[in-house]
Amino acid sequence: MISDTAVCRQGNETLAFEPVVRELSALKGNFSEIIWLGCKVHEDATALKAVDSKKIRVIVMPSVSHKSLNALRVLLAYPAFVFYILRYLPSATHVHTRAPSHPALLGILLSFLDRKRIYWHKYAGDWVSPDAPYTYRLQRQWLNALRFKNIRVTVNGSWKNAPAHVFAFENPCITEAERKYASLAASSKDFSSSLSLLFVGNINANKGITNLLTAIREHRLDSRFTDLYIVGSGPLLGEVKRNVIEIDSIRIHIAGHISRQLIDQYYKKCHLLMLPSQSEGFPKVIAEAAAYGCIPVVTDISAISQYITDGSNGFLLRDNRPDTIAQKLSSIALNKELSAVSKNAILFTEKFTYEHFTERIQTEIYTQ
Repeated sequence: MISDTAVCRQGNETLAFEPVVRELSALKGNFSEIIWLGCKVHEDATALKAVDSKKIRVIVMPSVSHKSLNALRVLLAYPAFVFYILRYLPSATHVHTRAPSHPALLGILLSFLDRKRIYWHKYAGDWVSPDAPYTYRLQRQWLNALRFKNIRVTVNGSWKNAPAHVFAFENPCITEAERKYASLAASSKDFSSSLSLLFVGNINANKGITNLLTAIREHRLDSRFTDLYIVGSGPLLGEVKRNVIEIDSIRIHIAGHISRQLIDQYYKKCHLLMLPSQSEGFPKVIAEAAAYGCIPVVTDISAISQYITDGSNGFLLRDNRPDTIAQKLSSIALNKELSAVSKNAILFTEKFTYEHFTERIQTEIYTQ
């Protein structure tokens, strides 16, 4: 696997980005070994999980963001990426890249020349956004052009005129057993009185957390909204902590980064997941929360409306401006069918299980 996903070593342990660890763990039964080329974390390693499977071997490469404009840093990293890819490629029967990223870009180029191996390129960003960074758009263009029998591309959502080798694929985030437990936990959720809001994600401008706080500060929300829980860390965490001091109309709790198991407890007790993002692919937190009957309130971007129907199994924001968020929350407060919306939200999560994911990988991706 060729990616820029975060990895590091701490003592005798190898740590890696938890969602990808879970995803590869679901696939490991199909391979004798998975070699994971990832990029070293220099700062926050709180979102990482120990890789405890002997079948998954993590190789730590230099770190460079796919958004990086530091030309020198990029130039210094690329020879290392090429070295590691060529070093481990000869033993591989299958190659998986996770785009958009600098390492994946090299893997995509390589697949134009290699007819020997099966390639699976996963594009995690918005497949159709015209405002994507140049490197994103370049990788999308190349992926569209890879019309070879040994290559598959998976993207978020179904898109008109997509070539036959491009598949709509859900990002797995929950096991079937976890989904059944979550559904049972959701059965006791009460939507008749007070409502708790939840934000889960990276605390950055793209995720819209500051817009959400502005909506709460500048608009008097219905008294049914009593609490907002903020789970995650990121570059704007300090600003968020300063902003919440000015808000007294709702209780705000900042949990910071916590483990996936602890996040489930927030999904269990909260009623609405707030994700007013500027851009997305399809965030896993939507399905994770929905499994617990925590209703998604999300911006109508990318493939999200292909799964969320406004007022049926969630609520869609036409944009992520504070006024739009406040208006939507006002209408939700008056909605008498929230319990039904919650139950419908649970239903669509069956496509996001690891079992469904691995079955599709075997029958649709790793075939020629």
